[in-house]
Amino acid sequence: VSLTSSYNASNQINLFPNPVSYTDLTLEYNQTSTLPQQTQITVLDPLMASVRSVSAVTNEGKNQIMIPFSDLTAPFYYIRLSSAGQTSTQKIVVKR
Repeated sequence: VSLTSSYNASNQINLFPNPVSYTDLTLEYNQTSTLPQQTQITVLDPLMASVRSVSAVTNEGKNQIMIPFSDLTAPFYYIRLSSAGQTSTQKIVVKR
């Protein structure tokens, strides 16, 4: 599985806590576009099947999106963020 990213360095994505436990996962990123953007976050299982999807309208600057994780049981997942024609996928570890 290859993790891809078309985000530039100014759009760095942070996921925390990592590893995640029985809590929500916070996705934080800096949006450079001055216009509000429709942002889609998809949680993918180890086989890259979608298990959860979260949509939000994000604005210029720092954005934080909470993703419910307490009911997900695989040892790891991939988090895919899509916004303004850009996509990034990162791995998150689950610790139970």
